Amino acid sequence: MQKSNFGVSVGVVGAAMYLLSLFSGYMAALLLIGYVLLFESNTWLKRTAVKVAVITFMFSVASALLGLLPNCISTIHSFVYLFDGEFYLSFVSNLVSFLRNALSLAQTVLMLGLAWKALSQSTIVISPIDSFVSKCME
Repeated sequence: MQKSNFGVSVGVVGAAMYLLSLFSGYMAALLLIGYVLLFESNTWLKRTAVKVAVITFMFSVASALLGLLPNCISTIHSFVYLFDGEFYLSFVSNLVSFLRNALSLAQTVLMLGLAWKALSQSTIVISPIDSFVSKCME
């Protein structure tokens, strides 16, 4: 089992990156990802760092895009309310809320699964993401 510069196995560092990105927000995860990319020599660990960053970014973008629709509806509602009108689409708001919850659940399950696999220096293959990571690592 190969050790990182921290003195723990690279699998533990890989799992920590997934868990930090899931539970502690961007800053702690980005610090660890940056450290791994700059100072670690293990190729698997560097690929894992890039994969964590890509997955986290993709889920953030998807969540932001889902949030655009309720924001647009809210803006229209505010404008119409200026003229004593009413405009509210509860179905769209409920649908977006459901989709955001489903996205959050998918992210949690995926990151926990990837963290579990990282402990044994393995991964869950996600073809589009893994091919993108391969391009980035060349």
